[in-house]
Amino acid sequence: MRKNLIKICALMLTVTSLILSATGCMYLKYRGDYPDLCTVAWCNVPTISGHGSNGEALYDADVEILETDQYGRILFSYSEQRGPTLALVMQYRDKDTVYYYPDDCYVFISRDVSGDEWQEKTVDPTCDAVTSLKALNDWDLPIDESKCENSEILKRKTKKDKLKLSDHQLETVIEDYYASSDIYVNPRNVSFVSYSSYLASDSYGREMHVLHTTLEEYHDKHTTYYSYVFLAVFDPDENCFSESVVLIENPMSPAQFVKASKEASGWNTPLN
Repeated sequence: MRKNLIKICALMLTVTSLILSATGCMYLKYRGDYPDLCTVAWCNVPTISGHGSNGEALYDADVEILETDQYGRILFSYSEQRGPTLALVMQYRDKDTVYYYPDDCYVFISRDVSGDEWQEKTVDPTCDAVTSLKALNDWDLPIDESKCENSEILKRKTKKDKLKLSDHQLETVIEDYYASSDIYVNPRNVSFVSYSSYLASDSYGREMHVLHTTLEEYHDKHTTYYSYVFLAVFDPDENCFSESVVLIENPMSPAQFVKASKEASGWNTPLN
């Protein structure tokens, strides 16, 4: 009887998992036609999730190719349900790798304008923002490989061999940042990392991670919650470059903060 009950429970769990996966409630991986283009977005834009969401349902991001130039560059749009729309440029790809100009490969086109109201999720390739993006990416000019960074093509916004950073390590990084800033002024404040995600790697084993944090501020029996998003770069031994810990102050313009974090860590230079 006990064995039968265990088998029934195992079968129910398997069926439930399959149902959740099929209905989008459990996001496993990107199932669309453009994992290469998604990878460009996932490895450059720290403020996107890697999938769309509507309530408990999770969906693939919407990706549309807009133009290609004579050297094979691809201009495309990327949007997640209930999220902003971006225009991005992929320089080129080979079998397993995508190449892009870091920090200059994307621009936000639409954003949340009033709560649940969203602007039209279409991209006009002739608008000023996209025209400027194309110029930054040498559109219709020979590809300059010296400007490119690359990433293996992913099926979701994670990487299987990423550093196994513990909750304690991440909490320590954030506590150290708060302790040295004017954000963490009340000794009764409590901070914690809600979750973190891998963003990018360099050629020497550094990894950049995005840390989503919450700060609880206690005052006169009331609690106020503040949410912050940080960038942090770690070396292959899981040590954090302290100067690389950067608060993303403008989620609609994160490229400048990514660039600052990379520069502080010595990104793509030999490790000492």
